[in-house]
Amino acid sequence: MIKVEDTISRVIICFLTLLFLFYGFMFTGAESATAFIERLGVDSGNIDANHLQMTANLGWIYIVFAIAFVATLLAPIEQSTVFFRMMLVGSFINSIRLIIIYMGADGGANPVPMIASILVFVLMNILYNRSGMRIGVTM
Repeated sequence: MIKVEDTISRVIICFLTLLFLFYGFMFTGAESATAFIERLGVDSGNIDANHLQMTANLGWIYIVFAIAFVATLLAPIEQSTVFFRMMLVGSFINSIRLIIIYMGADGGANPVPMIASILVFVLMNILYNRSGMRIGVTM
């Protein structure tokens, strides 16, 4: 049933699925989203329904990507090429964005989101390489 033949790639996809589900459900819950927003430096009195809606939308995006990772396990690797490429570019842009934010004056002292985004980029790059999707690579 699982079409990805490489064991290491399956493990990485499963890890990323769990990571994205964790973040997705964390952002969709009101209490955990409020705690996350407070950690970003927003005063708890300023958190309103718009803040919670924004984090819930972000959480649903994470959940959709987790579902897409499961779909890549079930689809042949040739049909998952566009998804892997999009995730590679998206994770690279997000990593650079978080590095710039963290290096800025108001970046804060919590490097965990930056480290997590770099980890996702590295793992997506490993998946991309192992699946033979680079131009000129044959498996």
